[in-house]
Amino acid sequence: MRTTDRRVKVAGAGAVASLAVAGLLGGCAQTSAKLSAHDAVENLKKAKAASFTLHIADPDGELQKSSTSASDKRDAQIVADSSLVVTVDPEGDQTLGQAGTATSAPSASTDPAKSLAHSGTFAMVWKHGGKDVATLRSIEGVLYAKLDPAAYQEATGTALPLDAESAAMFSSVVEGIKAGKWLRLDLTSVYSKLQAAGLNKSSPLGTTQPDPAVARRLASELLGAASVATTVSKDGGTTKVDWSADVRKTLDAWLEILQKPEYAKLFGAASSSITAQKSTIDQLPGTPVTGTLTVKDKHLTQATLDLSSVVALSKDPESIAHVKTSKLVVDIDDSPAAVTAPSADDVVQLDQLVDLALGGLKQFGSAAAPSSGAVTD
Repeated sequence: MRTTDRRVKVAGAGAVASLAVAGLLGGCAQTSAKLSAHDAVENLKKAKAASFTLHIADPDGELQKSSTSASDKRDAQIVADSSLVVTVDPEGDQTLGQAGTATSAPSASTDPAKSLAHSGTFAMVWKHGGKDVATLRSIEGVLYAKLDPAAYQEATGTALPLDAESAAMFSSVVEGIKAGKWLRLDLTSVYSKLQAAGLNKSSPLGTTQPDPAVARRLASELLGAASVATTVSKDGGTTKVDWSADVRKTLDAWLEILQKPEYAKLFGAASSSITAQKSTIDQLPGTPVTGTLTVKDKHLTQATLDLSSVVALSKDPESIAHVKTSKLVVDIDDSPAAVTAPSADDVVQLDQLVDLALGGLKQFGSAAAPSSGAVTD
């Protein structure tokens, strides 16, 4: 089998497994009254913020061994040396549990601008070799992005073309990246400008967002439908929960939920594509996806996913033969350091570029519009 084909199959299996893992906490919640890990789940719900650090534990280099092309081996090495840190901090004094309920106000709005303004804080950092390569922060609807060109080149072996010729309008952005500054974009302002220009109908945000209450009910149903079995063991103050998810059964249950009229409309035309995946799901093997949860002093500190169980879904014999012990590891911190906005003198504003783009779109629209004058012979 060609490497590219195998990568597609394994990646597809990974996506399926990720869906199953998304239902893991829901599965634990179903049996939490019987688990000593119950307090850990409750403590995570009560947290005002949490960070999740994802990395691959692959001490034997299994991912590289299962790759045949040079590019695949390079990608595997980048992944092995990297981590992704995701931080979530709901608006105001909300806890994670409150932010996940259907009645969370004022963020529960169908108006995109209001939702963005009350969206809390989300941050994501790509780290490689202990250095921050790329950082993305969204704070109450304002987006900040930062890229370290030297760290990027060290991680990928490829230099960014920052010295190549570019339009004058991009010079401040290029120079800002070189100087280690943040790029700033107020998404709430962008939406307002789109609306004022009459372009909001084609905006990714649309004129309204799906009702948050409906979206949260959907999430709750999906979590509750996850088919997850658990086994609990204790060692002093540490509790280990071994979990096993039936991917095929879970996805079948999820498809039934997604076909409900109140949820299908959330996805619009894409809903038919989602439900069409039934045949793909039926082809999955009956092997479970497995992993562990670790609880220390009543706090959930780590979750793992056995990559061998993911690779088994691909049915690729070469990958199955090589991947035996590597894991996806998620380290969890329910009291992370606060994520703050960069200082004003450390940012490059992108508003001017947005204005130029909107001006161009309006001019294009005017030129394309039919004349209102009468047509004469």
